[in-house]
Amino acid sequence: MFYLLIATLLLLGALYHIYDKPNSNTETYILFVLFVTIAGLAYETGVDWRLYKFSYENINNLTDVISKKNFFATSGFIVEPGFAFLGSISKSISREFQLLVLFVNVICAIFIFKHLRYYTFHYYLFFLLYLGYIYFTLNMSGIRQAIAVAIFIYSIKYIKENRIKNYMLCCFTAALFHVSALVTIPIYWISKFRPQPVIIWILIFSGCFIYVCQISLINSLILQFASIFDNPFIDKIVKYSLESEETQSTVSPKIFLYILLLVILLRRKKILIQKNSYTEILLNVYIFFLIMLEFLWDTGDVIERLRYYFIISLFILLPNLCFSFRRVSNRFLGMVFIYVLSLWSSNPIFFELKGGQSYNPYQNYLIYKLMDIESDGDNRLDKFINRDDG
Repeated sequence: MFYLLIATLLLLGALYHIYDKPNSNTETYILFVLFVTIAGLAYETGVDWRLYKFSYENINNLTDVISKKNFFATSGFIVEPGFAFLGSISKSISREFQLLVLFVNVICAIFIFKHLRYYTFHYYLFFLLYLGYIYFTLNMSGIRQAIAVAIFIYSIKYIKENRIKNYMLCCFTAALFHVSALVTIPIYWISKFRPQPVIIWILIFSGCFIYVCQISLINSLILQFASIFDNPFIDKIVKYSLESEETQSTVSPKIFLYILLLVILLRRKKILIQKNSYTEILLNVYIFFLIMLEFLWDTGDVIERLRYYFIISLFILLPNLCFSFRRVSNRFLGMVFIYVLSLWSSNPIFFELKGGQSYNPYQNYLIYKLMDIESDGDNRLDKFINRDDG
């Protein structure tokens, strides 16, 4: 129940600020350290650590990269150049894979904390949602995309400031770590678009109909596109769109919750704009996120990976919405709702249920090494992989 304790502490931190008490620098530093160390020192924890560790064992250090003109000692690895370069830097310092995981989370924390104060002052609630939706899946597993998402969070400030060159630089830099970040490029214009409300609701309810009726639109197009172009990255997209077909064939009640939240956000839009000038940008990102969920429901793991960028808008808008109410009782209910939503999003991990085996119990690298405790990582990961057998 380690993760449940962390989530509860974040809720208590938010409750401490329920009367608009500002965050102290000490609190921000503590959040920064916790963000880095919990994932950065997670030892053989998560679902992707074995693959990343294997690739790290085959990556060249910087000296060998220069002499051999290749990031990897053996062929067959398809990794974005930014992440391969970061891996080579880490390998030049130590052959221990854990150092790379720590590096990744330090980089993520720097990018997230750098501009977060412009979007919201409610750090505890932001990270409470981030914990349930992203932290386990990316910072403790899919570490390449964790960097890409962090850079996107950092880049939102440049949309508001109309600094398109800076924003595009962030997008392409993020793509050096995970190519999916290229999908954030059009957000610069989408976030500034001001459509009529009727158009928004036509798209939302049309998409809802497609989602509820499970009408497949995109998957067949992906397969046709893949048949024309022979490219490893396109092959990976096809793999992602097909491998999660079973998990995508059921209607999630979350889609209706997200629509309800949009209704509330739009009703309090003027108040939210008065409190934070990024509201309109983030609302457009959230609407795009919702439409994308509905129309791309049949793309399996593709939509799962793309949503990580745009759901960030919810992590910012929901805390700001919570504090847009003057009554403390309304704020309290909003905080409890955010807490429950976070737990719902990763309930197998929080409550150590089936599907959360590879995360529980939490293993800290320093504790396990200093106390010479044998890791149970391989056994836990095997249980997760074979969770549906028998």
